[in-house]
Amino acid sequence: MLIKCYTDVRSRRLTRLLQLGLICLALVQGVAAVRALTLPAEIAAVIHIPPALDGIMGIGWGILFVLCAWRLRRRIALALIGAYTGYALLRLIMFTQADYDQGRFLFLLIMSAFILLLLLAAVYGERQ
Repeated sequence: MLIKCYTDVRSRRLTRLLQLGLICLALVQGVAAVRALTLPAEIAAVIHIPPALDGIMGIGWGILFVLCAWRLRRRIALALIGAYTGYALLRLIMFTQADYDQGRFLFLLIMSAFILLLLLAAVYGERQ
């Protein structure tokens, strides 16, 4: 009985942590989309990724994260976080040539590491 209660509390805690992580990712994507869509023309001219594409991707990922946090299914959430991590790392590798992107390289790397840690914590917690 005591073990079942401990497992239930731990499962709820993991669910809340996963939802919080998804909401944080949605907020970051929303801010990134607004920033991309409001870039001055002189900065937009020197970056390699089109700001409209960056804005659309930010909105798309933000919506997916919010929907996943709202109707949380752990396996879908973990798959979504894994897919986003792959997208973020691929984008980081492909588009860090511009001065603008190199200036935020460390931030993007830290965000990718945060996502990987969140994913690993969720997978580890699910196995327990």
